[in-house]
Amino acid sequence: MISPPLQGLRAWLTRPSAELARSEHNWARAGAQCLLAPTVRLRAMPLPDADRHRLNTLREGTWLVFVSPSSAQHFLEQWPPLEVQAKHWRVAAIGERTAQVVRERGLRVERIADPATAEVLGRLLAPEVANRDVVVPSSDQARPQLAEALRGAGGRVLSCVVQTTQSLRELPAQVDRALQAHALDLIVAYSPSALGFARAEDLRQRIASVPVAALGPTTAEAARRSGLQVVASPAAPSEPALIEAVAAWWGRREPPR
Repeated sequence: MISPPLQGLRAWLTRPSAELARSEHNWARAGAQCLLAPTVRLRAMPLPDADRHRLNTLREGTWLVFVSPSSAQHFLEQWPPLEVQAKHWRVAAIGERTAQVVRERGLRVERIADPATAEVLGRLLAPEVANRDVVVPSSDQARPQLAEALRGAGGRVLSCVVQTTQSLRELPAQVDRALQAHALDLIVAYSPSALGFARAEDLRQRIASVPVAALGPTTAEAARRSGLQVVASPAAPSEPALIEAVAAWWGRREPPR
């Protein structure tokens, strides 16, 4: 019988709670032992009155650009009247997971970035946003590159902060125990914010010996800036590609003696 490719790997999955069950299934199916402990807490943030007023003035042809499943959910859930108005807008999303959340609210997604990156979506929309209003719901820690690209293409961009991202301030107890027992082989990071906790010197030192698998190049860059070792990162962000990259790394490692 052929062993699963991640047999024996002990991996810390850091993504937010809403996505953990699906990810655990994917990693466990590949043979990994999963430690589930989110490193960020996402909280909905009410739209400021000024943003609500401007949104009410936007007309047909406005682009509504969603960058993540959580920001899409927080935007559409907190202001239901927008759904009726937004049916006359054009919708784009980063990745199929984000697009699915939007479809579940009854909106049609016209453009989907695949690979699921802000850079790809910026290039996809650049020919279509000139002299158009563009609404980008995101978090308080969102990277500015997408909004800048859309403005550069002539779009009138309204960046709406709809969620806050709070990094943990101490290691979860189960992670701490695993580190003390030398029972952790890999940290799996799904976004730059997932590694925000490593900006604290004491926490970074405690995880410095554990390698990181990053969902894509942007997350890998954030890990390296924090002084962490990246051992696997697919060029095109997706969980299947990430697991495949980790399997290649895990297969190259020398077994413990």
